[in-house]
Amino acid sequence: MARRGRVEGTAVVRFVLVRSGAVQEVSVARSSGSGLLDGAALRAVRSAGGFPPLPVEIAGDEVSLELPLTFRLSGG
Repeated sequence: MARRGRVEGTAVVRFVLVRSGAVQEVSVARSSGSGLLDGAALRAVRSAGGFPPLPVEIAGDEVSLELPLTFRLSGG
């Protein structure tokens, strides 16, 4: 639907990565201005599966991250 509507934008997703590499507390930190794109960004992070465990050099049991996801239409 976003493609048909020619919707583009960047959503910033905030999430917590725990020591094991699991993702928790996924939310939109900054909206793209489109609910479709924001939802797609949340699904992308949630469906990425597990990440590698945090390196021992990172202190604590979790790290909070913000990831910008940009959606752009390409030709065709």
